[in-house]
Amino acid sequence: MTIEQNNENGVLLLSVRGDLDASNAIALDEAFEKAFGNRQYHITVECDQLNYISSAGVGVFISHLDSIAQNNGELALRNLTPNVYAVFEMLNLHKLIKIYSTKNQAQ
Repeated sequence: MTIEQNNENGVLLLSVRGDLDASNAIALDEAFEKAFGNRQYHITVECDQLNYISSAGVGVFISHLDSIAQNNGELALRNLTPNVYAVFEMLNLHKLIKIYSTKNQAQ
């Protein structure tokens, strides 16, 4: 898995590529922690090249929802592949995390 970071109109964009599982979920967790250290709480995760997500990967998103909410931020996921979206839907996380299908919707 790789993570690229960019700024998009004041929103931190994390582009995640590959498989997000227990072996590399810490890298995404560290990206969130770094963002919080820089007082960035508006975060969009680009998922168009995220092939697979395990429970450990999902746990990273869940574990940061309170910090984001407490700092009036927002977490959004963008361009989820069908199999990754199915995981979020099955866990009803699509009701807690904003999910967009396009860049324009996320902005």
